[in-house]
Amino acid sequence: MGNGGAETFGLRAQRIALRASTTGHTVQMPVKIYHSTYHTDILPSVGETDELITWVDEELRAAGILDDSGWRDTKLSEDASEDATYKGLEPIAKKIVNLRTTWNKKKKKTKLPQPTTRLVCRPRLETKSEVRGGSMKTDARFILMKSRDGDDKVDDKKVKTCDVGGPMEAKLHLEDRGTNEDQIVGAVSHILYNDPSRRFVLAFTVEGNMMRFWYFSRSHITVSAEFDYHKNPGTSFDSYFHDVLSA
Repeated sequence: MGNGGAETFGLRAQRIALRASTTGHTVQMPVKIYHSTYHTDILPSVGETDELITWVDEELRAAGILDDSGWRDTKLSEDASEDATYKGLEPIAKKIVNLRTTWNKKKKKTKLPQPTTRLVCRPRLETKSEVRGGSMKTDARFILMKSRDGDDKVDDKKVKTCDVGGPMEAKLHLEDRGTNEDQIVGAVSHILYNDPSRRFVLAFTVEGNMMRFWYFSRSHITVSAEFDYHKNPGTSFDSYFHDVLSA
């Protein structure tokens, strides 16, 4: 999406080699176990999570963002482009986080983490890096509200690699999964290379309607089982809550 035509053979070959090097170091687990392993520090208790997700679902339906067939602005069609289809994830993520803030106020919770990132879909935007070889393009990314390289707010159009909380890659077709994996591994390698003190990177990929969550550390990779994010919107809520609050 957005950057495929601009790739050189060298970059593509490097991405393929990187993904090949992850063989034997990647663990796949069910989505619920992934959440309980990597999202426990942000999400509320199980009982409250169920109540929160039900309430968010009702609010999104009332706003016309979600219906019985899924997310209104990211549905696939025969003439759909990747950019147009997945750009709809940006306002969805913003709305979900705003609802979480409203929920906190509703429940009079004042000590919960506040949003530290926001999702931005800019597939042709190259991040800027202080380190040669650390710049990159991704279909979308969670970027920090406050830059790590100073006190200024992060500009959507001038994002530094150090201010990327987590990348996303999206393709319209399931058969493009291999390319998606090459690109997400490549993006994460840039982020980790750019900042030697960075311990891990959260990411997610989408092929068609199927979404997966990723956790990249310097020792191993974990990926969730795929799920249809149109048929299971509540599963998306958990990830958005965590990724926006935990950078």
